[in-house]
Amino acid sequence: MPVFLLRIFLPLVVFFSVPNLDHGGFGFDETEPSAVVIRESTIDIQVRADEHLFVFSKSGGILEKVKIGMDVIYFSQQKLAENGSAGWKRLKNGDVQIFTSNDGKHQVWTIHSSGRLKMEALAKEDSNASALSFEFSKSQLTGLRWIGDEKSETVLSYPGNQEKIALPLQTPNIDYVVLEFQSVKLKVTPESKPVDLMLHDFDLASLRFEKKISQDNAKPTSETPNFQSEKISNSSSDTSLVLWFDFNGQ
Repeated sequence: MPVFLLRIFLPLVVFFSVPNLDHGGFGFDETEPSAVVIRESTIDIQVRADEHLFVFSKSGGILEKVKIGMDVIYFSQQKLAENGSAGWKRLKNGDVQIFTSNDGKHQVWTIHSSGRLKMEALAKEDSNASALSFEFSKSQLTGLRWIGDEKSETVLSYPGNQEKIALPLQTPNIDYVVLEFQSVKLKVTPESKPVDLMLHDFDLASLRFEKKISQDNAKPTSETPNFQSEKISNSSSDTSLVLWFDFNGQ
């Protein structure tokens, strides 16, 4: 081909080249403008939405850290095994989904542009419950409250009267849980009910959310769910634990 034709068509070839869809690199995802920004490295996936920053460990396969504005909140998913995995995809509306797996348990996290976080823990075929535990620093906590079956709010003050309640403490059928940190409030609301709450108190306090699955309604997901779909199949809605996380400044 003559040199002058190469000079004409080469820029067009570069412009219309197929983009690299492999998310294994470094830096920010700039495939399209969005209020949700992703930064991926070899060790973690960081997702920023508004003033919220969520950090997911790739080797651990867990939500590892949360930062709201300038405040780092020590609230993380409990790691059950040393090895895990994490991946991500961007939805058509600009939101981002993170897919985590640890100890054979799979979760789908959806981060919205407002900073609101949705988590779905998929049930395994041989399980009669869908559950997930979180750890938080007691030194950062000023209060913990929730409403359960008794329909009256239970309130614990930190440091304060938490030693007056026998632990572990289990509350069935919760409506919500609010963790009051020094600078941030976190409200956790189950979408799928009934969901039980278990409160442990070790070096790090631990909250466990669990949804019991009746055998009549059980529609188990596969051991390795298809994470490429825009939505989790409706068939898993009765067997999945679904939680909403709202982080708000004081």
